[in-house]
Amino acid sequence: MRVNSRPYDSEFALFFCAALAVRVFLPPPFLDLFIPYTASSGFIAFKIHPGTYLIVLCAIWEIMRSEARALIDMRKHAPLLIICAAAAFAALTSIAQGRTQAVGYLIDSIICGALAGWLVTRMAPELRQRVIVTMVALMAVNTTVSIFEFLTQNRLMPFLKREETFRPTAFMGHPLDNGLMTLTIMMFTPALRAPFVVRIGLMTFFLLGVFVSGARASTLIATLFYLFAFVTMMRAETKRSPEQAGLVMVGVLAVLVIAPIVLMSGLADTLLYRFQDKLVDKSTMTRIDIFGVLQYLTPQELFLGSDINKLTMLSRAFLQNTAIESPIVMMIFQFGLIVMIILFGAIHYTILKSALMRHGALLGALAFLLAANTNNVLNVKAPALSFVLALICALPLKAQVQVKAREIRRPTELGPRPQDFRPQT
Repeated sequence: MRVNSRPYDSEFALFFCAALAVRVFLPPPFLDLFIPYTASSGFIAFKIHPGTYLIVLCAIWEIMRSEARALIDMRKHAPLLIICAAAAFAALTSIAQGRTQAVGYLIDSIICGALAGWLVTRMAPELRQRVIVTMVALMAVNTTVSIFEFLTQNRLMPFLKREETFRPTAFMGHPLDNGLMTLTIMMFTPALRAPFVVRIGLMTFFLLGVFVSGARASTLIATLFYLFAFVTMMRAETKRSPEQAGLVMVGVLAVLVIAPIVLMSGLADTLLYRFQDKLVDKSTMTRIDIFGVLQYLTPQELFLGSDINKLTMLSRAFLQNTAIESPIVMMIFQFGLIVMIILFGAIHYTILKSALMRHGALLGALAFLLAANTNNVLNVKAPALSFVLALICALPLKAQVQVKAREIRRPTELGPRPQDFRPQT
């Protein structure tokens, strides 16, 4: 049975989009108002995000309506199976050593991310495009809320941490997550089946959202990748539709004319408020100095894992900071060096390999990984992996694009061939 000929395809895609939206846009601080989602104690069922439960229901629905032999295609799903195997290995080693706290993270972030990517590949191409459209639309709402929070200096969602400088969170739960997710959707906006002007406009809007988020690493990465994507898109559009490309160039020239006025008005200083100090400051050095806590681990703890509470204690005692923004250090304390190499490598391999297999996904994957490695999003219960893997897997495979291109170039025989008119001898 073919994937795109099964019943209830549209309903399934709608349910998946709703499940992914719940997973992405329902932040942990909001859940903590009702259930002990991030607390160290409480009923274990409450440690899993409601969006994860919904995505698991999607997976069960997909299994029930499909033939078993058609569920896994090694050409498309091998990277997702590798990350699942790495997560299972990490879970088994943690349980064997009596540490079960990390299992919630493995299910909520990694397994859920792999399921999200797999479910998208099971959809027909037009339905996969709906996933991208839904995420772009919802992230546009998130960016609008982020700009509102930036202008009013008030948040809509709860945020319990204290910060020296106000940074918007919108529906992402943390300013760094807000910048990362906005950067990611910005790089997947070119994949929309929308007019060129609309795609460029949305990319620019998301770039503004990254700036107001206050995430410095994401802002730098977003600026560089935006310029590269803009130039690439302009070159392609100039060949296909010079009128739209010219319209965008008029907009660019207008921006260049207005830019000096903006600089003199002080608005640029407002948007670049996180860069007013030195680029390498106390916050930046904390990400480097945190590796110093590894010297307080015994060889057994280094290779087999320790306790995340010990990491928090060491960070507070020696760095006067409880924010652990290094996925490598956190994974070493949770799982040990051996499992960290396997799990950390599997995450990067899955994202990059999945992106290399698909048309137009590599830039978004690289931007995501560069920004994600500047904080701890890869090693906490966060929707980042579900978000990026769903977007990557929504894009067409390169092999399919090449086949369609060959079909377009292949001439069709609508009449007699030229050799039919050769004179008879």
